[in-house]
Amino acid sequence: MYELFFEENPYLNEDSKKIHFFSNGKSWNFGLNNSNNGLNIIFKVAKEGLRPLVPFENRNELSQWADIYLFNNYTNLSDEQKKQILDGVELFVSLMEKCWSQDPSGRPKFSEIFNDLKKIKKYFQQ
Repeated sequence: MYELFFEENPYLNEDSKKIHFFSNGKSWNFGLNNSNNGLNIIFKVAKEGLRPLVPFENRNELSQWADIYLFNNYTNLSDEQKKQILDGVELFVSLMEKCWSQDPSGRPKFSEIFNDLKKIKKYFQQ
């Protein structure tokens, strides 16, 4: 889900301005970089609970981020259309973060993910 939305690798992206838009150069990857192999990522995720960085923490940051990375090719969107898309993005990110729960019982079932994605899709249809 992360790769589909952000069009970035969820872990090996230290140099991505798109992902680190609000991080002010703070590194979050706990020693992962492009020279590491996939086993290091598995270890960090399974043992230490490392999760991908979402580049915004609130609606204001999402709006600023979206103006640059989401809406830049769509100059004819109305404010209402942008609001609707931002609502959909918030729901998508929330669902994605639920899927990352370290407690397996806190993760949604596939049928729930499927139903949520069907609902979220409507926010992106114009």
